[in-house]
Amino acid sequence: MASSKLYGKEVKTRNVLKSEPSIANFDFFKIIMGKYPMADRRWRASKVFVATKAKKRP
Repeated sequence: MASSKLYGKEVKTRNVLKSEPSIANFDFFKIIMGKYPMADRRWRASKVFVATKAKKRP
């Protein structure tokens, strides 16, 4: 999901804070999943990699 689809909001005025979309709005997430020890059918994230300003996959 592009960060440009996420907006902040001023609480008092309820004004939505939008910005122009740019490459800075895109992040690439790579999540490595592993089986949870001592549990059947359970998985957990063992590593998370994030590339900010991602034009494409690293």
